[in-house]
This record gives sequence, C-alpha cells and structure tokens, in this order.
Amino acid sequence: MSITVSYLIESRPRGTRGPWQRTGAVNPWPDRNIAEQHLATRRERQPSWEHRLVVRTTTVTEQPAEES
Repeated sequence: MSITVSYLIESRPRGTRGPWQRTGAVNPWPDRNIAEQHLATRRERQPSWEHRLVVRTTTVTEQPAEES
C-alpha cells in the first residue's frame, strides 16, 4: 500500500455560500510549502474571492489478482 498527499486550491466569490471551485493548477502540488505560496499569491491577486487549501490523500493498494 502506498499513500500520497498533495494539495489543491479551491476558490469562490467572497461572501457567497456557493460551491467551492477548483481553479489554477491542473495537477496538485506534492509539497505543502509550495501550495501555500500559490495560495498566498492567489489571495493577493484575487482579494474579492475566498481561497482555501485542500489536502488530497490517495491510497493505492495492490494485491495479486485471483486466477480464473
């Protein structure tokens, strides 16, 4: 079993209760520090929006397949 942690940014217009939207990088960042830098930049560039960091944890389990 292997576990991978990566980070994404979600955004929505400030003051709304609408759904969060994934924007920006298509691929998540594997390093939290880099993701936080991108989050800070996004907040500076789009102050009328709310932005949050999302953690994605992916678990991969491998096992031999049963023979038929």
